[in-house]
Amino acid sequence: MNKEYAFLAGSGEHHDLIKQTDWSATSLGKPESWSESLRSAVSIVLNSGFPIAIYWGADFSLIYNEPWSTIPGQKHPWALGKPGAQVWTEIWAGLKDEFESVLHEGASYRRPDAPLYMHRYGYTEECYFDYTLSPIKAADGSVGGVFNAVMETSFRVINDRRNQLLVALMNRKNEARRLTEALQVIKDILQTGQADIPCFAIYGTRNNDHTTILAAAGWDANRLALVSDGHLQDIHFIYPDDISLFWPEALVEAYAAPIAHGDAEMQGQFVCGISARKRLDKDYSLFIESTAFHIGTILNNALAYELSQEFQNQQTLNEELAAANEELAATNEELNSTQENLYQLNAALEERVHKRTAELSLERDKLHRFFMKAPAGICILSGPQLIFELVNGPYQEFLPERELLGRPIFEALPEIEHQPIGDIIRKVYNNGEAYHGNELLVPLTDPDGKLADRYFNFTYQPRTDASGVTDGIMVFAYDVTELVRARKHSEKVESDLRDLVMNSHYPLMILRGPEYIVEIANRPLADFWYKDLENITGQKLMDILPELIDQPFPELLAHVYQTGEAYGQEEEIFYVESDAGKLTKYISFYYDPIKDPDGRVNGIIVTAADITEMVKSRQLLQESYSEQQSLTEEVAATNEELVTTNEELSETQRLLEQTITGLKQSEERFRFLLNAVPQQVWTAKPDGALDYVNDVVCEDFGEDSNETIVGNGWRNYVHPDDLPGALERWTRSLHNGREYLTEFRLRFADGNYYWHLSRALPLIEEDRIVLWVGTNTNIHQQKTNEFKKDEFISIASHELKTPLTTIKAFFQLTQREINQQPRIQPLIGKAQRQLDRLGRLIEDLLDVSRINAGKMVYHKEQFDFKLMLREVVESIQHTTNTHQIILDTDCQVIYSGDQHRIEQVMVNLIGNAIKYSPDADQVIVRCAQENKNLIVSVEDFGIGIPEEHLKGLFDRFYRVDNSSARFQGLGLGLFIASEIVKRHGGSFWIESTLDKGSTFFFLLPLNGQQEFSDISTDLQSYYEGSFITIHYQPDGQYMDVDWKGYQNYDSVVKGCETLLDLMKKNQCSLVLNDNTSVKGNWSEASDWGAEVWFPAMAKAGLKKFAWIYSPSTFSRIAAGKSLPSEYDTVQVAFFDDKETAAKWLLKR
Repeated sequence: MNKEYAFLAGSGEHHDLIKQTDWSATSLGKPESWSESLRSAVSIVLNSGFPIAIYWGADFSLIYNEPWSTIPGQKHPWALGKPGAQVWTEIWAGLKDEFESVLHEGASYRRPDAPLYMHRYGYTEECYFDYTLSPIKAADGSVGGVFNAVMETSFRVINDRRNQLLVALMNRKNEARRLTEALQVIKDILQTGQADIPCFAIYGTRNNDHTTILAAAGWDANRLALVSDGHLQDIHFIYPDDISLFWPEALVEAYAAPIAHGDAEMQGQFVCGISARKRLDKDYSLFIESTAFHIGTILNNALAYELSQEFQNQQTLNEELAAANEELAATNEELNSTQENLYQLNAALEERVHKRTAELSLERDKLHRFFMKAPAGICILSGPQLIFELVNGPYQEFLPERELLGRPIFEALPEIEHQPIGDIIRKVYNNGEAYHGNELLVPLTDPDGKLADRYFNFTYQPRTDASGVTDGIMVFAYDVTELVRARKHSEKVESDLRDLVMNSHYPLMILRGPEYIVEIANRPLADFWYKDLENITGQKLMDILPELIDQPFPELLAHVYQTGEAYGQEEEIFYVESDAGKLTKYISFYYDPIKDPDGRVNGIIVTAADITEMVKSRQLLQESYSEQQSLTEEVAATNEELVTTNEELSETQRLLEQTITGLKQSEERFRFLLNAVPQQVWTAKPDGALDYVNDVVCEDFGEDSNETIVGNGWRNYVHPDDLPGALERWTRSLHNGREYLTEFRLRFADGNYYWHLSRALPLIEEDRIVLWVGTNTNIHQQKTNEFKKDEFISIASHELKTPLTTIKAFFQLTQREINQQPRIQPLIGKAQRQLDRLGRLIEDLLDVSRINAGKMVYHKEQFDFKLMLREVVESIQHTTNTHQIILDTDCQVIYSGDQHRIEQVMVNLIGNAIKYSPDADQVIVRCAQENKNLIVSVEDFGIGIPEEHLKGLFDRFYRVDNSSARFQGLGLGLFIASEIVKRHGGSFWIESTLDKGSTFFFLLPLNGQQEFSDISTDLQSYYEGSFITIHYQPDGQYMDVDWKGYQNYDSVVKGCETLLDLMKKNQCSLVLNDNTSVKGNWSEASDWGAEVWFPAMAKAGLKKFAWIYSPSTFSRIAAGKSLPSEYDTVQVAFFDDKETAAKWLLKR
């Protein structure tokens, strides 16, 4: 296809592929025959950076853009123009109905993390996608095809699943007390991970003994061949038969990994099959190796416990035997005395029984007549065999065809003997305690010989003889079977309806009564209304959404309620209030009446769907069509002008050719110099488009010419995980004209990715950027060393922890043996402290490893914050006699977070305070509540920290130079503490004075994140929020800004953008920026301020900026980073008081 079409305009390999495809051989036909709606859709798709495809016509012929081309794998580019059923033969049966309903009914779908098992790389692969299907409509409303936007989520879904298994192993690593228990724990957990570990075998060996099979599942372990650690590409090398587990396909690969290294008591190997639907890669092998290490940890922890427990049990058993002998001797004497007393008591009781028997005979006759006439079912069971002594009429009606009188109950009713009711009857007789039961289930055999569920309200009252001994049971019973069945039916209906509402992925609720009270509502509805779910349930609809008054929905609800007729509408405008003001949305909705048994309407089921994006997309397509029509007319008019201009261009062209000849000579010399540089060099146009790469780039990428690389751009060579961040930084640099600096991995000709540092600077002439010049420096070796260091930390920490656990166990046993040797006790104490210190260092290294790998797990639950602080302080106070730890707090707060991790932060801060104040004797811990935040501080009176070191204290392995020799530690504690606080939505900062002491602060939002609210604004001259106040002062023509309280990235960005907006509206060039009331640490926003906001302020006309410092050191540091010095057009000055700052600002 050589002809050019405007809607196919664009450059790059994929655009060329689209243009070169012979569309006449497909059902779509030649592009000149394509409809306007298809042309507009194709133009939008091909120029989008998001993965999008179009399925067009009755056979859903496929057109897609470059980002989407990775999804079909090896089917690209063959898939272009092919019908959907032909491209996706393996999954089309599950997709066809959705595509058909979009095409023929105009339906829309969104499927998050949908499983689609594709055959795209030579085998059926487990894949997950977040995709949408939407109709592509023409101007007349007809649907011509399906718009498919998709993002593959396989990596996240599968890694989340694998991480759950690893977390389960970690959480239960200390649970087992014996080896058998440990193996059962491991098998239980691995049973949940069959999608990734379909079969496995665990080999173990102790004390260099022979290897044994400890556990296996999914295959016959006795038929497995021994194998070295590593990847087995053919599973038949170790197992002769085909294995199909979890997935229908046979397993192909296997992997073997060690369960422990070094001197661990239990050594061995973990061998497992690889999923038939996921080939082994680096992440998969790392997951299996981590699983093997956790298995080894669980086994060795259990063995360590067994060793210590065996010794302890032996000592305990000897002590118990001695005590038991003493108790038996004492008991013999008591029994002899008791027997003599019983003989005397028995004679007196016999005389009283004879007299009482006569009286009871009269009472029994009266009681018999009462029982027989009572409306309840009554019977009396007598003797140990519980024989029916009396049965009244109502009781016999329960069992109309059974012979009861004179028969033991379990003979007359054999089916209840082993039911719970049988146990209850025997317990009443044996223990003499009454039993009252309501709605007790008793399955009884009906006349047809089948068990039928019956429900009874029971009272079993023990009957005693004159001596108080139970000799029977009086039974009072009511048959409530029908009542229970009716109630359970009603509860099930109500439960099903509630589950339907709460589990629905779309907004859904039930309204009751003419006032439309919300009985049930789900989370999607609350999110759609911008409300909290707990503030919706039980409220009147019009109280929740008063903005509905002028909308059609109340009238439609009233019609459904009055007539009982359902109502639905595919598209309607819906106005809803949010924090950002009134929003316009589009919804489809349905009202279905709920009727009582008499047919009266007593409620309405409301279902809705947010179709705003779909409607806007349709409107955008329509607008695009109109714009193209107008463009066609403009082109016709322009053609006439071009004829006139052509003669002028001929002369201009002659002059340009002379100029170009000179430029080419300069360009050739320039490129010669760039090719001589032994690293990747490139240039880009002012808009960011790549226009040159040197020969080093071509050699690295294995390309014959740089034209291929320039045409494709970096997208084809940058690692997919690094691409979004690199593009974001490049876009930011293009916007603000500042240096571009980032790290990413580049794919070389050998197929491997190598780390590079990319840096580019703009070439500016006459105040505008004319060229970007950049370099890519290979830093792969440095990055590899970093990764190896992190990997070493992780493995070393795990390897150290297991032998340390065993050492502690043996150490405790040894300690018991030498308790009687006082001279050794101080040495044992010192050794114990060093063991504890080593344990803490290992835990710190493990935490750093988890943080680097993104696997730090947080178990958040509610706990008493003040009680936690008191327990931590008391615990540490027992370990020190040099410092008094003072707790000053009134925080009576139930906080939701990971108590163990917060305690870890406190232990670190208090420990540091004691360590770095050797000449002081006091540490003060404070906690206060401010604006829904907890502010915790630890103050010492020690050596202090120089200001230049404050910024680096939260980095890994950072230590202040002059203290590293005096104080032990790795410099990890504050890094870990900072990460824990960040994951709770908080922040860290420090105030310190050299030689006087330091105070470490951290903030924890009570609701998980800091809250900032709007108070009032006129959108022109002032804005007031909970965190900032901005006023335009017309007398001095300046913006008066007052920041308040604790800030973070979100509040700084919102406040700065509001200031920029008001400054533009008032054409103002002066800003008085008061930080006097700012607390805490907002440094995370300082880079944004320097790179984005301040350049925008300068561009908007800012001339003078007066900054009044906060008393907080960290706030001052952030201030210095927020305002770049190279903006010569803006004067910036810092002050300690507002009066001096205002004088400077207003001085003309």
